[in-house]
Amino acid sequence: MVYERSDVFGMDAAILMHPRVWEASGHTKNFSDLLVDCKKCKKRFRANQVKDNCPECGGKFTEPRPFNLMLKTFLGR
Repeated sequence: MVYERSDVFGMDAAILMHPRVWEASGHTKNFSDLLVDCKKCKKRFRANQVKDNCPECGGKFTEPRPFNLMLKTFLGR
């Protein structure tokens, strides 16, 4: 992807960086999706990919809520 697109710039960097780097890049605010949970089978789905009922069991969903896609990690333990 980096080599095939002129609007993307590849950068060699560590995955574990200071939180301000992630904030400045927009990751902390923009890396989230609205998710719903099935009340019957407890499976989780992206809200924009399902309709009224669970495709697995036909159950009803909870209200959509934001889910942060960034993983929490600790350095040095």
